[in-house]
Amino acid sequence: MARASNGTTHRARHTAWVSESRRNPKPNRVCRASVDTIFVASLRLSSLRSERPVSETTDKYQLVDRETAWLAFSERVLQEAADPAVPLFERLFFCGIFSSNLDEYFRVRVASLRSLLRLGKGGHAKLGIEPHRLLHDIHRIVMTQQQRYGGILGPLMNEMRATGINLVNEETVDLVHDDFLRSTFRDTIAHHLDPAPLRGSDGPPFLKNHKVYLAVEVWDGTDGVQTSWTPSYQLVEVPSGQVSRFITLPSRGDDHEVMFLDDVIRYCLDEVFPGKEVGRSYALKLTRDAELYVDDEFEVDLVEAIRQSLGKRDTGLPSRFLYDMSMPYVLVHTLQHEFGLAEEDLILGA
Repeated sequence: MARASNGTTHRARHTAWVSESRRNPKPNRVCRASVDTIFVASLRLSSLRSERPVSETTDKYQLVDRETAWLAFSERVLQEAADPAVPLFERLFFCGIFSSNLDEYFRVRVASLRSLLRLGKGGHAKLGIEPHRLLHDIHRIVMTQQQRYGGILGPLMNEMRATGINLVNEETVDLVHDDFLRSTFRDTIAHHLDPAPLRGSDGPPFLKNHKVYLAVEVWDGTDGVQTSWTPSYQLVEVPSGQVSRFITLPSRGDDHEVMFLDDVIRYCLDEVFPGKEVGRSYALKLTRDAELYVDDEFEVDLVEAIRQSLGKRDTGLPSRFLYDMSMPYVLVHTLQHEFGLAEEDLILGA
């Protein structure tokens, strides 16, 4: 009975907490989502600690796998991003939270699951998990969330436009900004670019963790005359660490126009590859395994082992390859082959 009253106490505390939050609402809506999460977690912990049989406990409080529970939190963030009652810029922040959380999720949690695939069936039975099934469920959920994320961003961009903030790209930007864009590109962006062929003599270039790249179609030619039937592909790293990710265009009246750094580079690709015919370009990003692997041996200095493991976080094995939804399949297949990516690494972007 003592255990049952403990659960009742948790429930009473939650009720009081929610009532207080409603009387004195806070600007950070994430906290209210966290209240529900903490309450559910406390009930589960209470049930796990009870003296009742496990079957009785799990019937009343269904347990959720830890990895998919993380994705449930991401879904909760998307709910806030889609809620019209939330102020516009807060909804944009929630979109950013969703994206960054998903990056870290693949860097750590999915990477850990991928490492379990090497244990074999005997190891899986001892751990009580099925990594293949769990990874399949994760990718199914993530694909659904990515599609919803893309569906949320479109209306948000329309709402921003209604407030006088227009996000334009290399195709929709007005030609009156041509001089500004090209001077900005030459002065602040061009010297950070170092294109590399996808199929070079030394193999494909190393893709840095969490960096956005453009895969650019390039045809050989002189003076704009195409001399090849098939394009080669060049990879261009977007220098978001050195240049602001957003470029604000000169204002005209009350409207403000903004371009992504990626789109400014796309606009000026003819200057990146002078004398060549430049076709389309497609964004891609690789997330690498960032889990800490520290050998449990007495002779190893723990601090030094952690330091070495942290140094490898940006060079770990691929755990997610995010690619442009407009990228042709033949290029996706080529990238998969060149970088040794597994099928489960490939995630279609929003």
